[in-house]
Amino acid sequence: KTEVVRVPSFLSAAEVEDLHELHKELQPLLGSAGRTSGNQAAAYRQGTWETSYLSTDGLFARARPALRQRLLDLAREVDAEHWNVM
Repeated sequence: KTEVVRVPSFLSAAEVEDLHELHKELQPLLGSAGRTSGNQAAAYRQGTWETSYLSTDGLFARARPALRQRLLDLAREVDAEHWNVM
């Protein structure tokens, strides 16, 4: 088990906004999973909360390749510094 490593300000406010816009654009194509308030599986898009997977079918990699690469680089850097599991 690994602990969470926070990386404050990794994404700028503009990048966060861009990701929200990308989600809106791609939402009909994205895989998702939902849960009820009792943490039970919910019917498709009927949950109290939903998780959308921007990585569905490589969509994120094609839409934001530079950001994807930054995330991968950060994951490798954090792994090397904290866990050495990759």
